Amino acid sequence: MLVRHNTALLEKAVDLVVKQAAIPTLEAEAAAYDRMARANAFRRIMTGLAVAVAAVGIGYGAALFFGREAKLPHVVVDKPLDKRADRIEPPDTTTQPKSDRPASIPEAKPTNPSPGPLADGND
Repeated sequence: MLVRHNTALLEKAVDLVVKQAAIPTLEAEAAAYDRMARANAFRRIMTGLAVAVAAVGIGYGAALFFGREAKLPHVVVDKPLDKRADRIEPPDTTTQPKSDRPASIPEAKPTNPSPGPLADGND
């Protein structure tokens, strides 16, 4: 005579032991997936940085090639300097009144400049 036993409880116990044994493997897979995701993100950032550096280099090289060097325009300020009101003018130390001062004499320019030592006429 054959006796059949209910093995459902035994199957559940075996399944639980197998799942507990698989926990370290699942943790390792999750850690590996995390490391792969970080590596992919780092690679994408570095690729973007390399493209940006290459674009700047190509632009600078093209500017040098076409003769358009990156220079700042020369800014010439033609406006007169503002007279500051907070400065104190030095007192006039002359003993003569302003009307009695002699007029400034312009320097005399020579009418016939003498030729230099290299002006011998031989070119």
